[in-house]
This record gives sequence, C-alpha cells and structure tokens, in this order.
Amino acid sequence: MEGRGSRGGGSDPRQMSVLKAVIQANEEGNRAFCEGRLEEAAAAYERAVAALRPGQVQPARTAYENLGLAYFNLGRYHEAMRAFLRALDGKMDSREQSLRFLTSSAAYLGRCADGIRYLRGYEQAFGPHPDGWTLQMLEGFDQERRRSWAVTLAC
Repeated sequence: MEGRGSRGGGSDPRQMSVLKAVIQANEEGNRAFCEGRLEEAAAAYERAVAALRPGQVQPARTAYENLGLAYFNLGRYHEAMRAFLRALDGKMDSREQSLRFLTSSAAYLGRCADGIRYLRGYEQAFGPHPDGWTLQMLEGFDQERRRSWAVTLAC
C-alpha cells in the first residue's frame, strides 16, 4: 500500500481540496487494511477513487493499486484485476506490485492467456514472479482447462 508522499496536482484551491479528499480516504483505507478490516479498506479506497479528477495521475495509481490489493485479499479477483489495470494505466512496467497481483488474479480466475501475458511482462520488467508463477505452470493450467472443456463439450 502507498499513502503519504503520493501527492500530485496544482495549486488551484479546488484541485487541492479534491486531492486532500483522495489522500484522506486513501489513508483511512490504509489504516483499515493494516488492521485487517478489508471491507472497510475497500470502501475507503472506493471513496478515494471516486474523488479523483482528470490529471491526478500519481494519486490515481496509488488509489487504484490499494483498491486492487483490498479486492485481492477479499478474493474479489475480477474487481482486483480492473483496479490493477487502472493502476498500471497501460504501462505494465510502471508498478511492480500491481503487475504482480494482476498476474496472480488472472491465474486464480483461470484466465490463463491473460496470466501468461502479464507474467511475461512481469518477468521482462522485474524478473521471476515472487509468488512462484511460471510460464510452464500457467501454460499447463491452460492446457488442462482446454482438455476439460473438450470433455464437457463431448458429453
């Protein structure tokens, strides 16, 4: 999780007020997350994301990454993937933690093709995946899924 030091924006008082709301909600989420209150953390991060305005790139990346982590720890992998993709904002090598958990979310959902693509990006940017995912493992899962579909379709 990220919190303090993730500021961005201009000196416009309205912009600063919005930024303050984003940072406050993010910090509330961080406290709840650290205390194991994951639903509350997710709700706080959702408030942070809802308060974002165009141009607030760094606060957005932090808020979306934190939201993704809360969803991931709640087992809400589809939502986690969406949040991590927003945190990465098309730059797969920009946030190690987002890409790490994006890969894991895809694998847990059985989205092997996505998992393989994200894992390749992770390995290229950061090296071996710290949770032990390998291309061989994900490709094996993908082949097994395809075999099970073929059996289901044949019945």
